[in-house]
Amino acid sequence: MKKIPIFKLNLENKFVKKFNLFSKKIFKSNSLSEGHFVSKFEQKFSNSVKLKFAITLRNGTIAFEVTEDYNDNILREIVR
Repeated sequence: MKKIPIFKLNLENKFVKKFNLFSKKIFKSNSLSEGHFVSKFEQKFSNSVKLKFAITLRNGTIAFEVTEDYNDNILREIVR
């Protein structure tokens, strides 16, 4: 069976080298979802959107659960 490519991904060498370097640093740090790089990203992100704080979550399911819990707590406060 012949493969039909959907798209061809062309990345600049500079990007690939930088990606490989940071990937190695992250994996060696044993902190995939927390640590220095995550804190740095959260800080830069909060600055870029002009907010005092920002958090990152591991995946969309956790994000959904957090917002669901938050909304439940808000509703409980309103009903009181």
